[in-house]
Amino acid sequence: MVSADALNLDVLELTFAHLDQHDLFHLCLVSQKFLAAATPILYRSIGLKPTPRRASAFDTILLYPALAGHVRHIRITLPILSSEQVQICRTILGLRTNTSLDSFVCTPFEVKTFVDILPTLASIGYLRANVQLLKEGEQPSLLQVRGLRSITLEFASWKLTNVLPTWAADTLSSTLKNLTLYSCSGLTGDIIRATVAHLPNLTGLHISTCKGFDFPDVFSVIPHVASLNALSFSIWDLTRARENFQPLSLPNLKELVVDLLRAVKPFPLNSFLSIFALFKDAPLTSLAICGRSQIIPPLPLASYELLINQHAQTLHRVVLVKANVPTSALHSICKACKQLEILGIPVPSAADLGNLSADLKFELRFEKRRGSGFTGRWYMPPETL
Repeated sequence: MVSADALNLDVLELTFAHLDQHDLFHLCLVSQKFLAAATPILYRSIGLKPTPRRASAFDTILLYPALAGHVRHIRITLPILSSEQVQICRTILGLRTNTSLDSFVCTPFEVKTFVDILPTLASIGYLRANVQLLKEGEQPSLLQVRGLRSITLEFASWKLTNVLPTWAADTLSSTLKNLTLYSCSGLTGDIIRATVAHLPNLTGLHISTCKGFDFPDVFSVIPHVASLNALSFSIWDLTRARENFQPLSLPNLKELVVDLLRAVKPFPLNSFLSIFALFKDAPLTSLAICGRSQIIPPLPLASYELLINQHAQTLHRVVLVKANVPTSALHSICKACKQLEILGIPVPSAADLGNLSADLKFELRFEKRRGSGFTGRWYMPPETL
């Protein structure tokens, strides 16, 4: 009989990768071999979260600095960091000097306290940061971060958005594949065009709640990013969506998110439908529509059929946020989309859950999703979060 301790280390690591942190802690106490297999997984992802203060991976790494070599992902999501926490994070980053991180996420304003140390890393695969309080003198350090494959910038000032084309040309052109900009000041179609022109490998572009960038700007950008497989954009003025636009050529587009930001009454149905007609040739597998400042009113059944049937053969995921969708339309969506795996819709009350499951005549798994701001936008593609 072969004992677990006799298994090859690679086999143990593959097995342990499916376990949570609590189980990994206990496995470290089983034997030296289990300790060697579990430790790299246990410290691969570390973070500061708004949970009761207790000994964390950060504290352990300070005691045993060699463990920093296992860290690949750092996530800081506390609203406010104490001076002690800032120092701990800086120390951990310092231990990673001249090595690479797969991701660094810092959603509080304190990214300015780390921006000087980020360029000392060999590379960072994914960077997400709230850069609202980043001063002009601190921007050069951010622009020196190397190896970025994906960037999410939140609340960037106009001074930072203005240098996006330079950043793309000087540092990002050979590596960046995904660009997400949320609520950035001074962002215009001209800036985005100049930026993406230097990003030949870009496959994901997500521009949300940036006042200077509206639906018509998408058309001026698309010729520079024809290889996109994921696209998200906000519409400030739905009435500007004219029917005389030509269909967009995006043969690789798989994921589309459209965000309606302002309420318009009466609801401009023709303009709304004309937007999606422009993507009729794209092989979409995921479609998300959000009416954040308004509830999208009940639309004629024919409208939903027109909206969905264009991509019925390829859709795996349909999300309708703040949309008043009648049951008849849900029946039509589920019947048309043979490969549908996820249907995200607002449910008015808990009592409606059972009725909805019975009406649609198939098993549903309900997940409650709630949140505000960018962090609550669960319907966005995963690489933007």
